[in-house]
Amino acid sequence: MILPLMLVIIIGLVEVADSFNSYITLLDASRDGARLGSKNLATDDEIKNLIVVETERLRDPVSPIEDVTIAHEVFDGDNVIRVEVCHNRQLLLSVPVVLPETFRMCGTTVMRVLPSAAE
Repeated sequence: MILPLMLVIIIGLVEVADSFNSYITLLDASRDGARLGSKNLATDDEIKNLIVVETERLRDPVSPIEDVTIAHEVFDGDNVIRVEVCHNRQLLLSVPVVLPETFRMCGTTVMRVLPSAAE
């Protein structure tokens, strides 16, 4: 009688841990991309390639076209770069009626762009 309950708890813990790992991976990739862009060390395409490489450990690949958004904006008079990395995460254990098959996770980082040496 206790075994099914324990299995549900263990599977839930594994699912939460895997989701947290995926979120941390997305957040780290967005932070690294924004850091590279804030120092004017790479183009947007190079930042997207970096993000794709850093998210390779996820089960499903991140598409640089659909899942990575890079925006150059002005906030409070400063130039900033906003990098958003999203991922359609599939659950480890699919329960069709109770849980969705996939859900979208996103990590976003905004950093101030440092002035270049010529300015």
